[in-house]
Amino acid sequence: MEAEIGKRLDVMPGPEDPVGLLERMRALHEVTAENAYLFGASWLFRLFLIIVDCLPVLVKLMGGSTTYDRMVEQENRVREKLHEKTLQCKADVQLGELELQAYRGSEDRRRRRQLIDVESKAADAEARATVEEMIKKRAGELSRQNGGGERRNGVRRHTGLTKPFIT
Repeated sequence: MEAEIGKRLDVMPGPEDPVGLLERMRALHEVTAENAYLFGASWLFRLFLIIVDCLPVLVKLMGGSTTYDRMVEQENRVREKLHEKTLQCKADVQLGELELQAYRGSEDRRRRRQLIDVESKAADAEARATVEEMIKKRAGELSRQNGGGERRNGVRRHTGLTKPFIT
């Protein structure tokens, strides 16, 4: 029996060893398992600690809102309105920029169309000038070939290439 007690004592921590929380909880469990009065007292103590821990929250819930709470709530409402206005202003700026980009694009396209029209008209005018120059050269050549044209009754005969005139 003494050998058995010695084995158990060897396993148990010594008086100079630190006692941890788990050892204390195990010891409390063993003591309360044997005594109903201590069991009730330990649970009553646990409930007391829980109530003391929750007491600030309970007081806040029962007390209602304070002046500080109303001030904080008002400050939060003002910040929300400011945030909404800031977002609205940013959205307006971005929409304005997009509208300006669209306007610039349409103006660029209009200018390019005008440039194309001007270039087309210039090319048409150049082509007409070239054709008229060719007609004048050909008329001059035909006039020289015919010897200045024939006259009948004081009127130069019209060859079809130039305008008739009266002499």
